[in-house]
Amino acid sequence: MGKREKIKEYIQDEIRLARLKSGDRIYSRAVFMDKFQCARATVDKAIGDLISGKVLSAEKGSGTFVATPKKRTQAKNIAVVSPELTPNTMPQEIVQGFMEAVGPETSIRFFTYNELRHPKSWEACKAQRGIVFVMPDMQHGPFILEARSLCIPHVIAYRDIPESSFVSIDNTGAVMALVDHLISEGRRNIAYVGIPESRYHFPELRYIGYLTSLLKHKLAYNKNWCAFKGRQELSVTLNGLFGNGQCPDAIIAVSMPLGEIIRVAQKAGRKVGRNFSIATFDEVASGAYPFPVLSLRGIQREVGRESAAVLTRLFETQGKIVHKYITPEIKT
Repeated sequence: MGKREKIKEYIQDEIRLARLKSGDRIYSRAVFMDKFQCARATVDKAIGDLISGKVLSAEKGSGTFVATPKKRTQAKNIAVVSPELTPNTMPQEIVQGFMEAVGPETSIRFFTYNELRHPKSWEACKAQRGIVFVMPDMQHGPFILEARSLCIPHVIAYRDIPESSFVSIDNTGAVMALVDHLISEGRRNIAYVGIPESRYHFPELRYIGYLTSLLKHKLAYNKNWCAFKGRQELSVTLNGLFGNGQCPDAIIAVSMPLGEIIRVAQKAGRKVGRNFSIATFDEVASGAYPFPVLSLRGIQREVGRESAAVLTRLFETQGKIVHKYITPEIKT
């Protein structure tokens, strides 16, 4: 992204985050020149673009100001905002579930998050009756904030942003269900491996589920059986896990490749399905392994269907915030 586009994006984010409000004079050219290390001509072009797009307004002799938005005219369509939709991906499955729930009689207008960076696309999105934001990232927060400030009915799919209505996975409950099932099979020494990297708090919530279940069943916590490591460090982590004399009899793997876990466990004398169990947070296809692997059923379409139900409630009860968590079913 060039500096001209970065300046435009920065100004629009300042407006969406309400740091600049309707009628406010924008920052001086010198501020932008210093912040973005660019020439005045670059700033002038960026501001000129926003004036043409009616995001800003120029008053001769007075300066440049945040334009007063036109009164929102509500269309009958529902806007669905998502990453690029490709087959067999989580966003595509969520959107498919949403479309199944609302039916063919409902008009849907689709936008990608990249398209919303253009003021005209965002204005068109805001003009719809309601908005579904599918798996937004941190940088999309300003759009959600503006939708909230304008009282546009909207729901977040597969993220749990507390200030807005959302439908998301119960990360804590999902891992608790896996631990409970392992304990029902007689497992008592349960290890946990997961990745710490995330722009959200999902890894922490899953680990809380693991710890909560240990307390619930009065099982001892062994720090040597818990690892938050990157995928590239998995071999070292597993060798330490199974090479200290006291091996676990089950492991919960979150966003980790199962092949490596199976290889190291078998090398340590563990027989999956007999004296050792594997559970994964990700869905595993039936028959993928010659032994049972505990996993969670995918809930993407259910998230889409529930998002449709929540949005319908929001149309009926303006101003209400609805939070819905879904705990995936166990798949054996």
